[in-house]
Amino acid sequence: MSWEYLEKMKAKILNELKTKKMNVIGKIVEIKEKQTFTSAAGKEWEKINFVVKTDAEYNNTYFFELFGDKCGLILPEGTMVNVQFNISCKEYKNTYFTSLSVWKMEEHFTDDQQYQMLGEEETKKALNDLTIRPDDNGLPF
Repeated sequence: MSWEYLEKMKAKILNELKTKKMNVIGKIVEIKEKQTFTSAAGKEWEKINFVVKTDAEYNNTYFFELFGDKCGLILPEGTMVNVQFNISCKEYKNTYFTSLSVWKMEEHFTDDQQYQMLGEEETKKALNDLTIRPDDNGLPF
């Protein structure tokens, strides 16, 4: 391996660590009413807050925000979701406010739910594809 290659790999790994995605998997337990605001420039924008609870023993409740066109990502209460978000903190009159701003949210399915959605024939095929046969040498390729 060349020194240049190692340096590129190091830079790539460091960049990935800096931009590590924050995500939470849990159930939407409450959706607050949509709020509409007007900016100083006179432009209207929307915001929706919602609460997600996880199965974790501690620190299992998260209060998220959706802004503008991201408000369309909201799913019904009771839905299991995978939420990807940014954490930001703002200071106002010597008081600090932290927010969890969602940039991607999608419904989360367990393995059992995914197999149920596939149907019997597709499930059999998927399980068959996972089975290692004696003539396969145990290798996946």
